[in-house]
Formats: sequence, structure tokens, C-alpha cells
Amino acid sequence: MKKIVLLGLVCLTLLALVGCGKKEAEKAPINEQVNEPVTEINTETSNQVKNDKAIVGNWKNDELGVDFIYIFHDDGTGNYNAAGTDMPFTYTADGTNLSITYPDADVPFDTQYSINGDVLNVLDSTGADTLYQKISTEEGSVPKSEQIGTAGSNIPLKDNLEEAEYQIKVAMQDLLVEAYGTDVFDARIYVEKMYTYEEEQEIPELKERNLGPNEVAFEVKYEIKPAEGVDPIKFTAATGEYDEESGWVKEKYNLGILRPNEDGDAKYKITDFGTGW
Repeated sequence: MKKIVLLGLVCLTLLALVGCGKKEAEKAPINEQVNEPVTEINTETSNQVKNDKAIVGNWKNDELGVDFIYIFHDDGTGNYNAAGTDMPFTYTADGTNLSITYPDADVPFDTQYSINGDVLNVLDSTGADTLYQKISTEEGSVPKSEQIGTAGSNIPLKDNLEEAEYQIKVAMQDLLVEAYGTDVFDARIYVEKMYTYEEEQEIPELKERNLGPNEVAFEVKYEIKPAEGVDPIKFTAATGEYDEESGWVKEKYNLGILRPNEDGDAKYKITDFGTGW
């Protein structure tokens, strides 16, 4: 995620309609020029264009512990699954230039790409490389979010900590995007602890909140890489230390509560973040 934006993190990723994160894989060369967006595209003729066969297949980026999957079909259609949100599209790809049109988008997402073996390198909306690993059709057709939901969609989060951890990471990306927008270039999220019902009863601040079966108190560590030109001190006011060599603000720590989101499109949201409960 690569850009969480994150929000910049889902978010910048969702707004830009491309995946977040970078993989430590060999990058295929990409030209610096990116096509100018066009105002409209004829989807009937676009599907008749002879596309690059090498791009057909399923490609996944999971750097942040959340899956971002491109699925390109050979008929010029496809799907992009961004942290559990599935978006169908049509596309053209000529070996260098990639144009993706989403049904509700005013203009297509035009960029460039290259393929080196099983690695797809796509320029995101900021011009940075985003690497996707080719995966099997079976794996890509059932994104991680659906696999988890299918296994325990009716199980309360407190009894399904795998699902809870996944949803915390997704909601954290939303939170960082809302808080910092494009000032965040990248982020890493590590869920350190999720509290059971029994553990909540031992903490007065949590016990008095009487959290429901789908509300999970948690501890999280995270790292932020500021966007170019953004002063890292912006991200170290409360917690965190800036590592000049790597360019990351590390050792950020906080507490929060994951709750069902009844007001927006996201399934869950984070509350009580940074309050120490």
C-alpha cells in the first residue's frame, strides 16, 4: 500500500485506483513519460484492441499485510481488488502503456508498466514503482478478504482474531489517509495485541466501555515514510523517531478500538485512537 495514502495509505490507493507498497523484487525498466489522461474512452472498441498477452493473469501486492490484486482477462476486462474492495474495469495494454477505465471514473487511469518474469511493475499516480507478483488463478480469484470472510463471516471479531487483525490494518490505512493525506508516502502497520473479552474485564477503561462482540481493543505499532519535501517532525510529535538513513519514522505506537462503521463505505472504523483508552 505502496502509497497509503494509506491513505495517499486504501484512500490514496483507492483514490488513485492502484495498489500500495513495494516488494523487494527486481524492477523491470519503465520509461519516465506517462500518458496524458483522455476525457473519454469507447469501451466497445477498447475490448477489440489486441492487448499484450503477457499481462493477462492475476497479480498481487501484499507488502503491508493487505492484498492488492490486479486480474487482467484476455478479453480486455479485469478486476482490481484493493484491500477487500472489488472494482471491475476495462483496459488496454500495448507492452508499455496501460490504460484502465473504471465504470464510475470520469477519465481512465493511464500509466506505464513492464513485466520481468513473474513481476509486474506499474507506475502509480505519483510516478513511483509498484510491484505485483504473479499468482495462480485460484489464489487471485478469491482475495484474502473474501477468504477470511467466507470462513467466519458470522463469527464475532472477538472470536475471529485473524479477521480482526486484517480489518485493523485496513482501518489503520484509512485513518492515516484521513489524518495526513498525501503527506504520507508509505506506511507499515503491525498489530501487536488484540484484547479478548476476559482481558477487557481486567482493564477498567475497557470494562466500562462494555465493548460488543464485534468491537476489538488493540495495540498497534506503525512506521511512516513522509512524502518528499514533508518535514518528518510532523509525524514524531507524539510518538516515533525519525531514522534519517532509511527515511522512515519508526517506533510509533498507539492504542485504539475497532468498531463496525455505520456511517461510511468502510466495514470498520477505528475510534479512541491515541487516547490511551
